[in-house]
Amino acid sequence: MKIQDIMSTPVLTCRPTDSLRDAAQLMWEHDCGALPVTDGDGAIVGMVTDRDICMGAYLKGAPLDVIPVSDVMARQVHACRPSDTVDKAERVMSANQVRRLPVIDGGRRLVGFLSMSDVVREVASRHVASSGRAVTETLAAISQPRAAPPEARALRTLSRALAPREPRETPSSAGERGEPRRRASAGRGGGRRA
Repeated sequence: MKIQDIMSTPVLTCRPTDSLRDAAQLMWEHDCGALPVTDGDGAIVGMVTDRDICMGAYLKGAPLDVIPVSDVMARQVHACRPSDTVDKAERVMSANQVRRLPVIDGGRRLVGFLSMSDVVREVASRHVASSGRAVTETLAAISQPRAAPPEARALRTLSRALAPREPRETPSSAGERGEPRRRASAGRGGGRRA
């Protein structure tokens, strides 16, 4: 089976100069989690996901409408051709742990979009056991945890080191200071009985 037989068209896209707010709005309105980023000629220059938008807003500490897509998009894009087989697309997805592939022509212009959901729906409609096994293997490969990039690990370590720590009080330490321990009571009214 060829990718052109199951790919989605037309494809919703955004530009590198669009704001993250614009990209998020498109994703919300069209119920999708990723957008190919194209230049003025329709050539693919990146991909942006809903996760990229969230992490970009968090790391930059700025509103979505002032952060351009180009600041957070993935510039290394794994893609396929319409004439490629679905098996080849699954191998690309597995090897690169991606759930979506832009479908491009010889000039890197976007002609379609293939998601793992497209592949699963096609396999389910055909009821082919060997294809189902391949899809399961692809999903397993995509879902393997990836090591965080060094800058993300460094940021986590730094934020833990700088985080203020408050002393934790345990029920036994409260009693040791002579403070009365309170019993949890069932029901409302703080344990009073009428």
